[in-house]
Amino acid sequence: MIDIGTSKSDLGFLSESFEVVTCVDLSQMDTQIAQFNLSVGVVRLSHSSDEQLFSYLQASLLVNPRFRWILTVPARYENMSKVLQMEPSVCWDYFHDPVPKDTFVNTIGHAVGLTSPYPYECSARVTREIKQNQMVKGTSKSLLILEREIKTYAFSDCPVLIRGETGTGKSRCAELIHATSNRRLEPFITVNCGAIPESLIHSELFGHEKGSFTGAASRHVGHFERANKGTLFLDEIGDLSLPMQVHLLQFLETKQLMRVGGSQWINVDCRLILATHVNLEEAVVEGNFREDLYYRINVLTMDLPAYRKLECDRVVLADNLLSELSDENKALSPASLKMIESYDWPGNVRELKNRLERACVVSESPLIEPIDMGFCVKGGIKTGSSKRSPVSGQELLATLEHSNNNISAAARKLNVSRTTMYKLMKKYLH
Repeated sequence: MIDIGTSKSDLGFLSESFEVVTCVDLSQMDTQIAQFNLSVGVVRLSHSSDEQLFSYLQASLLVNPRFRWILTVPARYENMSKVLQMEPSVCWDYFHDPVPKDTFVNTIGHAVGLTSPYPYECSARVTREIKQNQMVKGTSKSLLILEREIKTYAFSDCPVLIRGETGTGKSRCAELIHATSNRRLEPFITVNCGAIPESLIHSELFGHEKGSFTGAASRHVGHFERANKGTLFLDEIGDLSLPMQVHLLQFLETKQLMRVGGSQWINVDCRLILATHVNLEEAVVEGNFREDLYYRINVLTMDLPAYRKLECDRVVLADNLLSELSDENKALSPASLKMIESYDWPGNVRELKNRLERACVVSESPLIEPIDMGFCVKGGIKTGSSKRSPVSGQELLATLEHSNNNISAAARKLNVSRTTMYKLMKKYLH
């Protein structure tokens, strides 16, 4: 994290929990953030703080959207209304002096956890050849259709629209299409359209030129250009605003884009895969999605089944997923298999993965039992209730280590809230 304008005496308790870099003024900010790959900044406001500071905080997110700012405010601060009017994407939280140390540290930890993994982070990675067991496998009609569609659509450059409930594996299918295609050695870029603030999404997708707005100190290449020759996966396309839908439609029709502040059209060769859990036909009727864009992307479609509807394939998918997650020779017990077949799985495959990840961490036996997956037993009936056996200190430490000390990831694996995680950490680690 980075700290602006606080004295060294104030940094003691922060340095115990975080890597802290101090800046005396704004001129050092961009260099320090880039050099140390920082994700959270603390700014000590004073009665002399001016509009330049507030403008900088606002503009900095256009250059580094994942950054989180936390402010400390002096007593009887004259510009308190300015702080309250700041968008949550700019001011993550604020505290009045003197700051409560425990709460302050927890808030910073929460902000750090939310910036890693980056909610709309993209990765231009070379995708490995698909092994046979990485393809969607099953005996149900819906999965057989899905497997055939992946193999067929992979060798077309037409847009693919993937539809399905949250957690059904839309991003996994997009990766499989890319990894099967002729573009598999080129970048695969993932963007969650619902995670990017409206004020930033144009610049994030299409890029911007140096000096195009306050804080644009250098040229920024957008996700479309980064995906050149490869595949761009736009998740939650139904969350795009109507103005951004116009830009997307223009790109689909011309394969050209113009950066914010630019004057030249840029040719980009990327294959688009789009996903949504929203019924786009209803969104068109309601005026929330452009009809012309809908027909432009509704070319090759895939409908992913909910996990609860794959009765004959639930166990097969769970076994395959477990073999991917565990380096050890772990297996599901008969009781766990029954639970998988009987539970309703509102979170679909994503919930299954999270529960299996948790089980791989906490289970000390080769056989994974329902309790290892976070299920509890009431009167002999196993349920998916969030009420579970208490987390032990050993279990907490093991999960944090397995999650690389990422609090958000550890909370998901333990099936507890972040608030509960902080209470457990305070109980066992302090």
